[in-house]
Amino acid sequence: MKPTCFNKLPAPWRCGASGPKLSWSLTVANKPFVVALEVPRVKLHLEDIVPIARKLADRLMVASIRASGCKIACKRKCDACCHYLVPLSAPEAMELWHNMCQLPDEKRKGFLEACVSASRKVLDNHDSMPQSLSELSKWYSALHLPCPLLSHRLCGVYSFRPISCREHVVAAGNRCRIDGISAKGLIRPPYRVGEALAQLSAELQPSWPKAIMLPLGPAWAAEASAAPRRRFPAEELLNRLFEALQAQQNQQVAKTACA
Repeated sequence: MKPTCFNKLPAPWRCGASGPKLSWSLTVANKPFVVALEVPRVKLHLEDIVPIARKLADRLMVASIRASGCKIACKRKCDACCHYLVPLSAPEAMELWHNMCQLPDEKRKGFLEACVSASRKVLDNHDSMPQSLSELSKWYSALHLPCPLLSHRLCGVYSFRPISCREHVVAAGNRCRIDGISAKGLIRPPYRVGEALAQLSAELQPSWPKAIMLPLGPAWAAEASAAPRRRFPAEELLNRLFEALQAQQNQQVAKTACA
């Protein structure tokens, strides 16, 4: 199978000297999915891996859709899922904040005001917040909060939207609802790249939260980005990310064997 290559690297990755060309092997629908990348000799902040992770999530999802043979229901101005709980790993929150800072002033101000408004509603209802993830999603839906980054029913940050949004794809024939959709109507991603990022963050930046609700992300990231942060070799970040993804695959194999 032809490897998936990332030819155009994000800016921080282009600062170092050329390094080795490495490859990592995953599996999608029982077929090898190989990623090849020339890794520069550069040290990066943890959030600098997010653009690579986003591209990887996109390509894994496309491979999964093709393997399923399903058509998808998702289309322009279908925004039901934009009312769901969107968890961000801490690196994603940081990278989202950096990208928002590059937006035109008026657009950035509008998004930040919407984040503050949504955050207030979340915090006002904090006492009733459940602990389990499934119940938490229902609790959030009951708040009737559209994504603060939504503009005229369109994602205002589509090019750098969160990974969990990229991994949420509805199969044709299913009706999207603001209050949720059955898992049976979703095309399952072969790997949870966002969860792998959260694991990477827990290992390398243990003081950072494991997950952040999207409306709370910019405020947390604005404060965290002002503090000194470690840099890590690009090769180490990539190796750890793929180790986390391969661990997901091993866990799935173990579950299947025990079923």
